Amino acid sequence: MEEEKKEEEMALFTKNYMEWKGGGKRDYSYNNIPRFYYRLPAEDEVLQQKLREESRAVFLQRKSRELLDNEELQNLWFLLDKHQTPPMIGEEAMINYDNFLKVGEKAGAKCMQFFTARVFAKLLHSDPYGRISIMQFFNYVMRKGKIKIQDILACSFLDDLLELRDEELSKESQESNWFSAPSALRVYGQYLNLDKDHNGMLSKEELSRYGTGTFTNVFLDQVYQGCLTYDGEMLPAEDEVLQQKLREESRAVFLQRKSRELLDNEELQNLWFLLDKHQTPPMIGEEAMINYDNFLKVGEKAGAKCMQFFTARVFAKLLHSDPYGRISIMQFFNYVMRKGKIKIQDILACSFLDDLLELRDEELSKESQESNWFSAPSALRVYGQYLNLDKDHNGMLSKEELSRYGTGTFTNVFLDQVYQGCLTYDGEMDYKTYLDFVLALENRKEPAALQYIFKLLDIENKGYLNVFTLNYFFRDEIFDMVKPKDPCKITLQDLVNSSQGDTVTSILIDLNGFWTYENREVLVANDNDSSADLDDT
Repeated sequence: MEEEKKEEEMALFTKNYMEWKGGGKRDYSYNNIPRFYYRLPAEDEVLQQKLREESRAVFLQRKSRELLDNEELQNLWFLLDKHQTPPMIGEEAMINYDNFLKVGEKAGAKCMQFFTARVFAKLLHSDPYGRISIMQFFNYVMRKGKIKIQDILACSFLDDLLELRDEELSKESQESNWFSAPSALRVYGQYLNLDKDHNGMLSKEELSRYGTGTFTNVFLDQVYQGCLTYDGEMLPAEDEVLQQKLREESRAVFLQRKSRELLDNEELQNLWFLLDKHQTPPMIGEEAMINYDNFLKVGEKAGAKCMQFFTARVFAKLLHSDPYGRISIMQFFNYVMRKGKIKIQDILACSFLDDLLELRDEELSKESQESNWFSAPSALRVYGQYLNLDKDHNGMLSKEELSRYGTGTFTNVFLDQVYQGCLTYDGEMDYKTYLDFVLALENRKEPAALQYIFKLLDIENKGYLNVFTLNYFFRDEIFDMVKPKDPCKITLQDLVNSSQGDTVTSILIDLNGFWTYENREVLVANDNDSSADLDDT
């Protein structure tokens, strides 16, 4: 009975996933429900139910860890009162930054999030001794992460949120709705236009041009005195020490968070032992596999730091064409090993490092900024493209919508492979997947980009492109261009070594790339004729 139940569950999982991977039939109920809502999974949708349970459990655990109980709040108040800094202002007890940090060290791990330079600066107003009110800080801690239901219901922004459920909402209504993508893009564009020195901050002079540029100097002075600023660009100049501490704390928090996610050697060895112990036969060649049930069992035994890897999303991401609905243990282990890591030599060898360093030039031209992947104008350009492609405004891209990318010349064969090989939702692509896609296409000379495209071209999942695969996309001429070690197949390494990877992939996936290659001799002749005409003149 138990075995039949497992087989039924696995068959259901395989069926649902294959429909999901291939697009399946689109659920037009999304015409009435905004994309940021997801329908509740049915009782027979086992994987979706488990994904929802895991997501909710992780969310509640994270939020509950942030909240302080009564005992912790009482202890915090006792420490603040003990470390107050005289003199008092009326009956208001105050505390300076040094004592503030001392309280933070004694208050416990759950309070660390409140004892940062940023929070101190936020509550610092006009005290001549550079102190903050203990009562104001305590109230800040009490309110953090809480909002009353009646405040939500009474807020006019709730109407704006509900309005976004209407998929036929006019362009004007979207632009006037604070929570819409066009509105976010508009505000971000305004910020970039005001930032004339391109340092990512607004000076008082730059902000004075906001709107019609009619703010009074008195009002602007108050803005820059009352708001949290950095060197006068939205902390006051005398607070350079506080600013430096803010940077240090921000960096320390980031590194702590990333270090907590990484597994040490002992934890990796234990994980490998558990995966090997729970492998699901039969093997594929020498490749050990594991099904979803055993995957979850390993997750329960692997420890808290490994929980982030044992989710339905990760399993679905690594699931390909196994008839038993299993994933490769080695692929999963490599995924865990790579997560959050990048080799220093890979950074130094990557051309992207030049783009990053280029942004230090404050006088960088507009054209250079737009061609630099890491710049704000480039990010705005890619996001704008995504919004323009999303014709039904559901926050996702269908295959038909993506087909209009660039010059709209992608082959149908390639688009089919994209939507089969990439992580999609009901046959549609989200923004994160789109970013990976654009990054690979715009940097086809890079080995990582070639790896991304190669995986899409390798329709048989063999790790190489044979004559059948290339005939599926193009013809045998590709072999003459690449000159692979094995005359019957092309590996990713062959493609990288040939220095023709960008040309080959363009031919296989883009009609324009194919046309340009086919007509290369004519184009060269035309260029030569044009040059000769210019010389004559």
